[in-house]
Order: sequence, then C-alpha cells, then structure tokens
Amino acid sequence: MTGLWFVAGSLVNVVNYWMQFRTVNSLHPETPQAVVRQIVGGAILRWALIAVLLLAAFRQGVIPGLLTLAGFWLIRLVMIYRWSLS
Repeated sequence: MTGLWFVAGSLVNVVNYWMQFRTVNSLHPETPQAVVRQIVGGAILRWALIAVLLLAAFRQGVIPGLLTLAGFWLIRLVMIYRWSLS
C-alpha cells in the first residue's frame, strides 16, 4: 500500500509538468492581464494539488509522506535530466 504513495507522488509531478507545458504554450503577449491570470491561477492549482496529496500522505504516516515526496522529486530530477540532454 505504501508503494502507491510513491506512484501518486510521481503522477502528480507528471501532471504538474503537463499543466506547466500547456500554460507556457498557450501564452500570448498581446493580452498581458490574461497571461498573469493564467500563470497565477495555474500555479495556485498546482500547489494546491501537491499540498492536498502531501497532506493526505502525511496523515497516513511519515513513511507514506516521505515516499510521496520521494516519488515527486525523483520524477522531477529524471525529467530535468532528460530535458538537459536534448
């Protein structure tokens, strides 16, 4: 059961990067106020998603919380490494 927390942390990070990718690709410099709303709104949504998952994991115990955090950061490091190669 604790392995699911690692997978959940990994999936939340994949969703996080997907949302960032979509936000960056849909920005238009002609509408600066819409850009600010989109960036801030997306950031709040991503932070809330991460916070809810970590809160749920740490309520189950320290090990599930740390596994969630490890899954999140491991996928983050792998993605950064892969993008640095291209």
